[in-house]
Amino acid sequence: MAREGKTEGRAAQDGAEPPLLGLLKPDEAASVLRRLLEVHSDLSSEAEEIARSLLHQVDYQEVAADGRLIFHWLGSSSASRLWG
Repeated sequence: MAREGKTEGRAAQDGAEPPLLGLLKPDEAASVLRRLLEVHSDLSSEAEEIARSLLHQVDYQEVAADGRLIFHWLGSSSASRLWG
């Protein structure tokens, strides 16, 4: 019987069940992070480093979408009226 419990535990670790962290809303995920850092304060510098890295990342898809919007606007009648 103990063996079955271990098998179930391994199945959960192997991804048989969906990870709960991925189901959390942003405020819930932030709460989990705060609690984790309260318990494991040694991880706070690593968490700061990850946060800094995320804040400096460029969202290339967003930049591309903005560029397409600008080119669309430049080709519109509004732009030609503005610039003659």
